[in-house]
Amino acid sequence: MKRIGWMSALVLAFAPLALADENKPLGISVRAGQFYPSAGLARNEGKTWFSGGIEFKLSNLKAPAMGETPAFWTISADWYGKGDLSNVPVLLNLVSPSGDAYFSFGAGVGFNQDFDVVNNVRENKRDTQWAFQLSAGYNLRRFKMPVFVEARYFGNLNDRLNGFGFFAGVRL
Repeated sequence: MKRIGWMSALVLAFAPLALADENKPLGISVRAGQFYPSAGLARNEGKTWFSGGIEFKLSNLKAPAMGETPAFWTISADWYGKGDLSNVPVLLNLVSPSGDAYFSFGAGVGFNQDFDVVNNVRENKRDTQWAFQLSAGYNLRRFKMPVFVEARYFGNLNDRLNGFGFFAGVRL
């Protein structure tokens, strides 16, 4: 049953490829993968959580004396969660490519779902916290479509929602 869920998620993640025009990149990246929480209590919900996200390229950075630099700004929204814990970080990112590799740092806000235990009863709570991400990725140029793999660290003021994610995705 888990395999059917994974296959469905991958099909949904890569379905927009049919709509993309090869000659006109849209500046959109779609990714899916696994999140590994770093906090013990979060691992009680599950050692691996499904995660996915989308990222939009905003603009290139320009330095007046040197012309255009390879770095650029993006805005991203991801989701990761399992059980009563989840987070949706919405971040402004600075991406710096170096050949086929790239590095990124982003900061913004995370929309958290968490819980407290009161009198042995779980009470769900939602809040908004500062969030960030650090990532490194690699563009795979062996395929007709632009495919990438990346590793991300998601940080949040709520320690239960910190951890690493490993993704595969496509650029539209």
